[in-house]
Amino acid sequence: MRVTIVFLALAISLMCGGVASAATVHVMATAPVQLALPLATQTTPIQAFVRANGGSWQTSEYELSEGRIIFELRPSQLGGGRIMLLINPPADLDIHDATPPQLIGLKVDGKPLAAESSVNLGSMQQAPRAIRVGFADAENKLDPASVHATVNGRSLPDNSITLDIAHPRRATAAVELSHVEYGHHQVAISIADTAPSPNTAQVTVSFERIDTTNFIAAAVADIQMEASSSFPNYESLVALNDGFKQLTGAGCGNDVSWASAEEATDHWLEVTMPEAKTIKEVTVYWAYSGDTYFTSQKILIQVPDEGGWRNVSTPSPDGNPSGACTTFAFEPVKTDRFRIYQPKGGGSSSRPDLMWLAEIEAR
Repeated sequence: MRVTIVFLALAISLMCGGVASAATVHVMATAPVQLALPLATQTTPIQAFVRANGGSWQTSEYELSEGRIIFELRPSQLGGGRIMLLINPPADLDIHDATPPQLIGLKVDGKPLAAESSVNLGSMQQAPRAIRVGFADAENKLDPASVHATVNGRSLPDNSITLDIAHPRRATAAVELSHVEYGHHQVAISIADTAPSPNTAQVTVSFERIDTTNFIAAAVADIQMEASSSFPNYESLVALNDGFKQLTGAGCGNDVSWASAEEATDHWLEVTMPEAKTIKEVTVYWAYSGDTYFTSQKILIQVPDEGGWRNVSTPSPDGNPSGACTTFAFEPVKTDRFRIYQPKGGGSSSRPDLMWLAEIEAR
């Protein structure tokens, strides 16, 4: 029995204002298949190329019959069943191009750096705000729609990326970074060419945003902490102020974290400093276990107020994005105590009744 599967066949018109247009057809076939596509009036010779499984391009034979162009595709002869058919490619398209675009320039916050595919900026108090990368391709045009940027693997919104096209084969991608948390980060910027199987170039810029003004670390011996409750075998609070934040995700015991009781109630962690300080933000590093950050979705920073507590931070209506840490900023307030408060059910999406922290900072 012959079994043939065609995943995608594009109906094409090879006549557009008197100029033959290009089309690409992808086919998956397990046996010989005849592919017939609609064809407008054709007055010039048709160029057709075929290859399978990423192999070399070869000229494809065809027949013209009753307004159709017909191809006989034989996987055994082509060398595989993942077949790409290229019809009337543009004259300036190098179909044999297997080389990605070149990196020709790199600037971070206006400062020129060596144009290398991987750059480590080291440690810095403020994260970079703007990264500009120049790309050029010797064989084919660049594809503007392919430009892409990520931070730690997460795609940046389109309005954070601009592309300045000086020439079809030369362009500069500019990425604007908004708020960047403390810790290690990697920004990746990529673009592809217009080859039939696009070749992609990527540059990665790594850096660590560090903290040098953490009040808690400066007075670690005199800091007092109190928790609303503790998960079994997570009673110690020492890990929350030991400076260790590079969790591997393989495990997260009481030596590197603290966890509340897993109960459907409010949870909190209170911090008392040896003297009053003016603070404007608190950073919480989340437990990381099983390759998952246990980022609480609703957290409030509170300070004492006439025998009770008042909120100084405002929770995000969309919750806190999963990640290594979250910084809660607020109007400066002078106090010798504050607490991190999680309302009932405000924990991570997977364990909403648990509050699980790895480190805390205040500045």
